[in-house]
Amino acid sequence: MASAIMAHDGAGTRTVINPAAAELARGSWTQGVDSYRRPLPVGLTPGAIEPGGYGADAQFPPEVAPLVAPLQAFVTQLQGDEGTVEAFAVGWRRVAGAVEDIGHDIAATRRRLDDMDGRTVRAMRKRFDELETEARAIAEWVGGAADALDDASRIVVSVRRMVLGALEHLATKAAKVVSEPRLTPGGIVDPAFTREARQSVAACQGLIDRMNVEFSTLIVLLHTIAPTAQASLRNLNEIIAELDTTVSIVSAGAVDAWLDQFSGYDQLATDVDAALAKLAKKEWIYHPALRQIIRDAVRDLYVADPEVTELHPGDLDMEEHDLLEQNTRVGERISRLSELIEGNTFVDDLGGRDRTVIDIKKVVSDPATGQYHYIVTLPSTQDWNRLSGFFDPEDANPYEDAGATNDLDANIAMISNSLADSGANTQYERAVVQAMRAAGITENDLVVYPGFSQGGIAGAALVSDPATPGKPMGLVVAGSPVDTFHIPAGVPVLEYQHLTDPVAHADLMGGGSADDKHVVHAMAPNGELFAAAHNSELYAETARNYDDELAERYSHFLGTVVEQQQYTWTEQAE
Repeated sequence: MASAIMAHDGAGTRTVINPAAAELARGSWTQGVDSYRRPLPVGLTPGAIEPGGYGADAQFPPEVAPLVAPLQAFVTQLQGDEGTVEAFAVGWRRVAGAVEDIGHDIAATRRRLDDMDGRTVRAMRKRFDELETEARAIAEWVGGAADALDDASRIVVSVRRMVLGALEHLATKAAKVVSEPRLTPGGIVDPAFTREARQSVAACQGLIDRMNVEFSTLIVLLHTIAPTAQASLRNLNEIIAELDTTVSIVSAGAVDAWLDQFSGYDQLATDVDAALAKLAKKEWIYHPALRQIIRDAVRDLYVADPEVTELHPGDLDMEEHDLLEQNTRVGERISRLSELIEGNTFVDDLGGRDRTVIDIKKVVSDPATGQYHYIVTLPSTQDWNRLSGFFDPEDANPYEDAGATNDLDANIAMISNSLADSGANTQYERAVVQAMRAAGITENDLVVYPGFSQGGIAGAALVSDPATPGKPMGLVVAGSPVDTFHIPAGVPVLEYQHLTDPVAHADLMGGGSADDKHVVHAMAPNGELFAAAHNSELYAETARNYDDELAERYSHFLGTVVEQQQYTWTEQAE
């Protein structure tokens, strides 16, 4: 990948002009192309691009055909046009090179002004410095987009090869199953083959799902930093207009030609969006639901704050009331770390898809001194937005964006924001801040944030934001990819990660920024794999297995509950 474009500072060193574009060029939106080439847990390895007939149209014996049909459908979906995308990337890389050349021309002209003096010349030197900075920032943005497209194209090829490898492997096994024969009475395929086929489909589906989410994150990242890029373009135009005839010294023809090619940064994000669609069949990666989720993720950063209220028992039905009673802990002692993870299931169940609910406890950790802190328990993703129809074909309202702010678009927005800070926060984050203030949390109060999945992501976002009320005492997460967040120095992070949970490892950052982090790596209970391993109750069980080992290290997170409230809100549309 190309390195980020640099510019001279006053000391003669070179510094990054546009950190957000550098993140884009560095590929922070993805786990990396190589992560798609590693053998999958079930032992699958990449196949050849032309697998000798075992592609989407290969003929499998009728006894096993239904078991491998999903893999053949994946191959069809992944038959994208990399050539078109590659040409698009080459075109934008050419633009980036042209803009960088313009920057060099500007710098050369600026040096010729060094030997001149006078008020007008000094003003011109200042404007040339600004012009060089803007041109380099633009080159970073365009080059970063080209790098991202290169990576996206290679990722799709890698995923398709993995699916083809699965088909090759199962084709060999299928021939043996039918020829031996290995059909049980009644014509049922050998259970061992059936199990292996289903595991292969699940593994490939997980790989495709991860790619889909990464592409969504890329698009949101581009749209999120687009305002900065648009500002660079406006500044460049204004400076050129001010320099007027002087621009002719700076290759005016090149500037004009470039401006003709590249009329606006908002179009770049749209073009990249469309280019990604060419990597796979339109109805799959470029489904209208996915496009709307991307728009929703950007919108979530800028709509009005939700109206936050305390949750009153009188507003609950009988089942919810019982759930609240079972989880009311005032006067009780929280003595195990696993109880923090168990609390995540409580807020998930109480909020559901139609509203967000968080739980805030005031806990006394040392009765002798009165030392206390707060525990803010945050819910995981409960609303899959317009992908709900994908997960549940029987859903009465497929593709609906329900009332919970702990939804898919907030997930994408928070992770994208951790890579390139837009200066805005999601509705979820802003509402939690309101609830914390309503609960009486002041700037000097210590706060522990437990969260499963998106709850952990939200906790990391709040800990990373200096505007969040209170002082972060710790972050306890289960199955949450949080390494892209900038955790302040000295804040302890405890992570529980199932080795077979793809969500927990979705950041793949190699440790992240936290300087006090402990990660519990464990197999999921019952040997669960992939999506089944990403479960709050299973993570609570895992946490219970490590309670004794971690008790002393994190004892200050625990204590007796003296106050407890729940707060709720729903998503704002505008």
